[in-house]
Order: sequence, then C-alpha cells, then structure tokens
Amino acid sequence: METKPDSTLPLLADIVRCLDDKKAEDLRVLKVGAQSSITDYLVLATGTSEPHLRALRVELEKAIDLRKAPIAGMDSGEPGSGWTVVDAYQIMVHLFTADKREQYRLENLWKDAQDVSVQRLLYPDGVVKAPAAPVAAPAPSSVATAEASVAPVAPPETLASTAAPVADSSAPASPKRRAPRASAKPAKAKAKAPAKTKAKPTTPAKAKVKAKSKAKTATKAKGSKASAAAARRSPAKSPAKNASGSKTKSKAKAKAKAKAKAKPTAVAKTRSSAKAKVSAKGKGSARAGASAKGKTSARAQTVAKGKAKAKAKARPASRR
Repeated sequence: METKPDSTLPLLADIVRCLDDKKAEDLRVLKVGAQSSITDYLVLATGTSEPHLRALRVELEKAIDLRKAPIAGMDSGEPGSGWTVVDAYQIMVHLFTADKREQYRLENLWKDAQDVSVQRLLYPDGVVKAPAAPVAAPAPSSVATAEASVAPVAPPETLASTAAPVADSSAPASPKRRAPRASAKPAKAKAKAPAKTKAKPTTPAKAKVKAKSKAKTATKAKGSKASAAAARRSPAKSPAKNASGSKTKSKAKAKAKAKAKAKPTAVAKTRSSAKAKVSAKGKGSARAGASAKGKTSARAQTVAKGKAKAKAKARPASRR
C-alpha cells in the first residue's frame, strides 16, 4: 500500500526553520503519533532568557499564521516560569530556559518516540548552506612591492643641473671684495616735531564760565587750607581728660539712678507716716469722746442720786 504523504511536514519545517533563525538552542523533534492521541509531533527548544522565549513565541505565531494553520492555545505560566507551550493541534512546541529543560526532561518521558532529523527539516535538498566567509583584502603583488621598493632615478638633465660647477683654471680669478663694516652706532632717528594746533577763538560767554569755575576752585582751595590751619592750631584733647570726663559722666548717671530709686521709697515713707498720724488722731479723739461721755454719765448719775435722796427725806416730813 502506498503511504499518504504527511501534510504537517511543511508546517513542521517552517516552525523548525523560524526557531533556528531566532537562535534557539538544542532543537529536537519527536514523532509521538503512535504513543499520544493529542498530537503527532513534539518540538523542544531552549531559549537563553525570558525575553528570548517571548521572541521565539512571537516568531512561532507568525510562521503558523503564514501557513493559515489554527492555534489551539498558548500558555506561558506565571511570569518567570521559564516554560512556554504553543499548541498547533498536530504540532506542539515546548520552549524552555536551560535550567527548566534540565529540570523537566521531556525527552526522557517520550523515550519510545521516533526522533526526527532536524537537519533534514532545515535542508530538505541535503545541501547545508555554510555561512559566507568574510572576504579578505587582496594581497599586494610581488611586482608592485618590488617597484615600490626601488627608488626613482632622476633624469640626466636634472643631475647635470644639480651637480656643482667645476672651476676653470685658465679663467682669470675675480678680485675679492671686502664686505662693508657695520657701523657701531645706529643712526639716530629724527624726532618728529609735534604738529601745531590752531587755537580756537573763545566767545565771551565761554570766557565768563571759565572764569567762574576758576574762582570756585580757588575759594574751595582757600577754605580747605583755612580748615587745615584751624585744625592745627586747636590743641588735641588728651586721653586723660577724655577718661576723666567719662568718669564724671558715669558718676552723674549713678547718682541720678540712686535718686530715682530713692524717690518712691521716700514717697512711701511719707504716705505711711501720714496714715499713722491720721490713725493716731482718730484713736485719740475716740478715746477722748469715750472718756467725756463716761464723765458726763457719771455726773448725771450722782446728780440723780442726790435728787432722789433729797426727795426721800422731804416725803416723811410732809407726812408728819
């Protein structure tokens, strides 16, 4: 019986090719159709980091969309899980970081699966495209180097012109001239006479202003001289006199402060003495009034008693 060609191989080849282009490491393809009822192929790849895993997932989506194949789902787990799964029904892709791939070891779980050659998927024609070697700069030829090393030879005309002239013995020798002696003293440069400036005629108004300004400056100078002479004539005060004056001032201030303090105490004393006098007068008048009242009452009592006695004596006489 003729076997039908596998329709998923072109999509599988595109997936492997896009992962290889994005520098996925340790690519492996397992055919698990006989052992699993969920999928036919498992693709395992390793990324260097979490951003690398995200880039691989994006490229996978693009490759699957170009083939117009459906995607059953994608799962990246928690952030930083290091494992991303892309389910395209017949093909299931597992992207790991290096430590997570070593931890889970899915290859050991599918030992009975058939291993598919990644090289055949990448290069179905069997021709491996080697990376282009960098083009080296062409080496200089030996002839050119030899020509560059040989120094150029000047033409004979230039050699003849540059050669020193040979003296002719038959020609008469020209007399030697003595060089002129340099003068010891340099020539004095004539000083230029200053150019004469014509004086401008001054108007009478300007002459008056100038005269007034001169008079003001003269008066100021006289005033300053007079003040300087007066300062010289007046004897300077000695520091001893200044010290004595400051002492007298300080004493006067102290006396004034003492008087200011003594005034309220004197006022308080006078007030207290006046109060004492008033209270003494009040007490004396009260005592005098009381004594006078006592005396008058005593006299009235004695008089009343005398009158009563006289009345009593007069009554029995009248009865007789």
